[in-house]
Amino acid sequence: MENKELDTTKFVNVLTEKFVFYIGGQPREFEAGEIKVMPIYVAEHGAKHLADKILQEIHKIHNTLADTPLRRDIIASILPELALKKEIKPLTQEEKEIEIKKELYKQAAKTDELSGKFEEKDKAKDEKIASLEKKVQELIELMQPKETSKKVAKK
Repeated sequence: MENKELDTTKFVNVLTEKFVFYIGGQPREFEAGEIKVMPIYVAEHGAKHLADKILQEIHKIHNTLADTPLRRDIIASILPELALKKEIKPLTQEEKEIEIKKELYKQAAKTDELSGKFEEKDKAKDEKIASLEKKVQELIELMQPKETSKKVAKK
């Protein structure tokens, strides 16, 4: 059983720029591509922040709390030894692109919902349905035979 405070693992800065995260008020700095060995709890904390940065700044995905295949793939690239132990299979480039598109689509749909665009679409749809129902009713009335009043001549 692993002890996250005493056992160590590799942490890889997968960015092409310097990355800094803080734990216990102390900065942990990594140059681009740098690999350091550190306690698992520190590495996991840093991986969470680095994954958030990648999702938000590179992929423009704002919901970084969701446990998605893309997030797991990013963390696996940051913590390769832990990924190997947990048998996390990396995504192919095509799978990554699909996951990014799925997340961006969900994000856009949620943004539309929160901004009221769905309500506007629903309102327009409701108005169109009401208009069509009215036209259908008018056509039905036109098709029904009209009753002719027959005047009966009195003798």
